[in-house]
Amino acid sequence: MEKQIIKNVKVSGLWGLKNIETFFNDDVNIFVGANGTSKTTFLNLIEAVLLADFQTFIPIDFDEVKIVLGNGKIENTIRVKKRFDNYPIILYSFNGGDFLEVVYPEFVRRGMVRSVRMLGDYQVIKDKLAELVNISWLSVHRENNQNDEYERVHERTHNYVDEKLNDLMRKLTIYQLQLESEASKIADKFKEDIFSLMLYDEDVDKVNIQSFEHFNPDEIKNELLRAYDLLGINVKDKNKRIIKHTDKLQNVINIIKEGKMLDVEDIFSLSLINRTLSLISISKENEEKKQQIFNPISVYLKLLKDFMPEKEFKLDKDSSGELEIYLKNKKSKGKKIPLFSLSSGEKQLIILFTETLLQKNEPYLFITDEPELSLHIDWQRRIIETLRKLNTNAQITVATHSPEIAGKWKQSVTNMENITNYDE
Repeated sequence: MEKQIIKNVKVSGLWGLKNIETFFNDDVNIFVGANGTSKTTFLNLIEAVLLADFQTFIPIDFDEVKIVLGNGKIENTIRVKKRFDNYPIILYSFNGGDFLEVVYPEFVRRGMVRSVRMLGDYQVIKDKLAELVNISWLSVHRENNQNDEYERVHERTHNYVDEKLNDLMRKLTIYQLQLESEASKIADKFKEDIFSLMLYDEDVDKVNIQSFEHFNPDEIKNELLRAYDLLGINVKDKNKRIIKHTDKLQNVINIIKEGKMLDVEDIFSLSLINRTLSLISISKENEEKKQQIFNPISVYLKLLKDFMPEKEFKLDKDSSGELEIYLKNKKSKGKKIPLFSLSSGEKQLIILFTETLLQKNEPYLFITDEPELSLHIDWQRRIIETLRKLNTNAQITVATHSPEIAGKWKQSVTNMENITNYDE
């Protein structure tokens, strides 16, 4: 199923006194407002509904949360309520269907509830949500463990930022290995296509004089060297043979242009001209495909350098695949520094970028609370548009106090006071 984004959210009876309702933009949504306007609570409830995060539901008093999702083709409506029967019970309804009841799993563990049906409903809810949305949730206010509820770690970590960074670096290594695997398949296909050039092919072996008109021996030589390099062959060993090869092909082309007779060796070389041009074409296509595969990583590293020009960022492809950082200043140029020695702002930036990269340019709900914390003012101005570069298909939802973040996206800003009404 094609993943969906948020179209509308309505929270009824929040804290027993107010209702919040708003429509969402497909690309960027920025919520602003004074302290106490429930920005963070609003985002917490959205995250809790879409991740079945019952730990978040428990302390928040509300009557109902209604979220409408859509992808331009179909819409899905999720309604969530809460009631207490000596312990809190969460109720989910999808598209007007009957409510599924789930007790917070902690009470099951404590032996307070023994309902197998409720545990079954919990998994049904998780599966339905996973079909509908991809979601990334980041907040510096509390730990965000998106694993199964039964595996949630309740104790707050000593350093959430470092824990999150470490987890993302592990996922980044896995992602890089996945890209390497894709590139390896393309390389295998490249070798197969090159080997196939040994066989007769009427398209390849057809002599077309016009195709020889723009034969450039220097360009052909460079492209052949590149092709050998892509095949993992030492180009130094082949340099003389490549020069001899291109000289011979150019000589045959000159004979044709001058209208002279070709001998048997020259006639044989005609086929080599077409095969050489085909090899170069296959090589270029292979290189373009590989560049396309690794383009997300290239963009990611470039953006890190743009934000932190005094540092160089690389992904180690030879061993662990870890993100390597080097200083570029004159005194310490080339010195490798540990990732965890970076400032809190730099770590926060890498977390935001890496989280977005790992969305793999798929439709994602990217919800983040106060991303400006620890970020330089200039970084705050650029952060939203940069995240959009890393994933153009993400719907970014932000709660912020930063005028710098909101400044460039005025059309996407919603003041909480304008979407809140109070019960009389």
